[in-house]
Amino acid sequence: MSANFWCWVPTLALMPYSHDFLDRVDHLHRAPFQPPATAIAGFVGGLLKRYPDLTVADQTAWADGPMLGDANGQFTDFSIRWDYYEKVVPFVVSTALRFHLNCLDPQTSQFYTTKNPNGIVVASLRAASELPVTSKSMAIKKARDVCGLDNSADGSKQWQAVLIKNAKFGDEWHVWLGKDQVETLCGSTGAEVKADGSSTSCVVTLCKIMPRKSN
Repeated sequence: MSANFWCWVPTLALMPYSHDFLDRVDHLHRAPFQPPATAIAGFVGGLLKRYPDLTVADQTAWADGPMLGDANGQFTDFSIRWDYYEKVVPFVVSTALRFHLNCLDPQTSQFYTTKNPNGIVVASLRAASELPVTSKSMAIKKARDVCGLDNSADGSKQWQAVLIKNAKFGDEWHVWLGKDQVETLCGSTGAEVKADGSSTSCVVTLCKIMPRKSN
């Protein structure tokens, strides 16, 4: 399990108390990739000076990696391990403010800016877990955050996701580790993520080999 944290360049004019805030965040998650802004890249670099990227060390505060892969232009949504959460949040906030970023902790609805470095609570903000999962990247991120899914040890496989339509029970994303976009049916770990954001189920698939009957 992990906690999400959102930081952005103030020129995005994202205000957590605005009625369209979560819609705009959802749009940022689905937007085509852009290279991280200078302030975002500097911020991530500052975080990694104290806690290494998950791609190079297992013992770190971050729940996914590479950290820069969570950034898109002037916005980043990254994950913190729960066992580091209370200790690392003050460091994350101070580093963000050093690069003049605004941040929101969706777990507490605490909004941090250079004018309010101690944070103010945004009472009307819905939990991040309630956001619809509208893209492949969001599904993979949520699956890995909730289920603690690791990368392939040899790097030969990538995380894949496909949306399965289900009018009766609700659409859901199937997430798995594979070499292509054909879902692995045997001997794999993955997740099923409801498209409305309501739940995530961790999945382990096994193939049982039946013994051959003797005559």
